[in-house]
Amino acid sequence: STPRSACILYIGFSTRRGAMSALLLRLRRRTTNGERQWCTPGGNVDADEAPMHAALRETGEEALSLDAKAASKMADDIMKEAPPELTGPHGGTSRHHAFMLTRLLGPIDNLVDTFRPNAEVDKACTVPLSALDGNATTVQVDSTTLTLRDRIGYMRMKAARTIASGPEEATQPTLQSTMWHPKATSHENR
Repeated sequence: STPRSACILYIGFSTRRGAMSALLLRLRRRTTNGERQWCTPGGNVDADEAPMHAALRETGEEALSLDAKAASKMADDIMKEAPPELTGPHGGTSRHHAFMLTRLLGPIDNLVDTFRPNAEVDKACTVPLSALDGNATTVQVDSTTLTLRDRIGYMRMKAARTIASGPEEATQPTLQSTMWHPKATSHENR
């Protein structure tokens, strides 16, 4: 089956936090109990759209407040430079694709500084990688507990920490793909 959703864990060095950090966005809509949830940029994969394109397009719409056409063009431009193994095809059993991205959109603090609320999200923040647990549903940031819409995933956190501990904290732009299927029994498949 075709993947139905895709997201990006965007990481970079935050000078404010003094550490490699991830970008999280706060959703405008509230849960049934009135809670506000935080997530990585992402969303639905359109018909005939590659999962990576969807993740990049959604990042443009949500994190950069681009309109759909500009976000799609940004995704097209990035995908032209991406390694073929990341642009697909990605097998038939995964319902969700998660990508990790570093530095292609600029410094992570700049993304937060230039963020403008839009139809889907109303706030952006950085979270140190050391504060994120792949299986957690909440994260503590600046003495505030953020409720996560989805778990970040063990595989992405392991990859993010590997990149962060590399030479010069991953100075080269990086894209990495992980796939998750809800019927997976091991947390290592998320």
